[in-house]
Amino acid sequence: MSHSPPDQRGRMAFKVFFSYAHKDELLLDRLKEHLAPLKNQGLIDGGWHDREIDAGAEWEPEIIRHLETADIILLLVSAAFMNSDYCYGKELRRAIRRHERKEARVIPIILSPVDWQIPPLDKLQALPTDGKPVTGAGWHSVDDALLNVVKGIRASIRNLQKQQRSSSQYQYQCGYIINQMNQGQSALAALRQCDSELATFVEWMISNSPPPLQPQNVNGNAAALEALLMEISAVGDGDLRVQAAITPDTCGIVADTFNYTVEEFAKVIDGIRKTTPPVFSGLNVTVRIIGEQKQILGRAAQTVDALTKSLPEGATAPQFSQLRALLADLYSRCEAIEREADNIGKRSHQLRESVSLFRLPEHMAQS
Repeated sequence: MSHSPPDQRGRMAFKVFFSYAHKDELLLDRLKEHLAPLKNQGLIDGGWHDREIDAGAEWEPEIIRHLETADIILLLVSAAFMNSDYCYGKELRRAIRRHERKEARVIPIILSPVDWQIPPLDKLQALPTDGKPVTGAGWHSVDDALLNVVKGIRASIRNLQKQQRSSSQYQYQCGYIINQMNQGQSALAALRQCDSELATFVEWMISNSPPPLQPQNVNGNAAALEALLMEISAVGDGDLRVQAAITPDTCGIVADTFNYTVEEFAKVIDGIRKTTPPVFSGLNVTVRIIGEQKQILGRAAQTVDALTKSLPEGATAPQFSQLRALLADLYSRCEAIEREADNIGKRSHQLRESVSLFRLPEHMAQS
């Protein structure tokens, strides 16, 4: 990501781009007022939109230049936005590409009630919370809604700052490894000093590669190692579309094994995503049937109780008592099945949620 110059406190302000329809300009101005605290803290710049284009300048290159260099792209979604060929077409398409490449954070802000949950917007987390429109009936006032939006943007900025720190640390580690290799230390030994778990994983892949392919030189090439580590790091963020480059050395062998491992893991994730919907559907059917059975058993128990009460005083009917006990036992079994189905449903939901953010290879994502 590219950023604005540091403010007087030495912090980097994130560059903001507003994509909006001109009919929503009043709401844009209200939003900018609410974003003032973030600007005053040096977290964001003032934000840019097309009204800032100088007279006589070519407007489209200016828009593209600011959109392509922004860190945070705010999509002000409304009926007018969805109806705009330029906003919904060109700006949104560029924004999504940058979001997918992790070059920018794209945040839809739902200004007014509109059918926005369609591709590609539907895969983005929108603001305000739950996508409740700023001007909709779910808020006491527009200011309440915009305050919610600013809090959401602040949370996104915290995440971006964490990613920056992680990226800086990672680049430092790569530089350290290459420096140690230039001084004669092995790549694995240097990697182990920075990230022992990753070093163990790389060492395991090298040791488990076919003997004819195992090289004599375990140090490898510094540039190839750096490139491989950068590729592997993307998987840590859930991107299973990564394909490491194969070269005829240790790094190539590790990359080949790495690609196979990621491909197999992606198959597992794909299988979970395809399996859990039928599980939910089957559980719903089971719960419905069990509910119907409980109603039948309840009515049968009421009938037995009524028959028992209708017996002459002092008369007994052991078969009624046995039947009543059997019905009670069956009812409790149904309740146990319901509880187990609920537990399975919760575990399936947790499993599906845990893999929902993984980005699969294109051939799996489309299947």
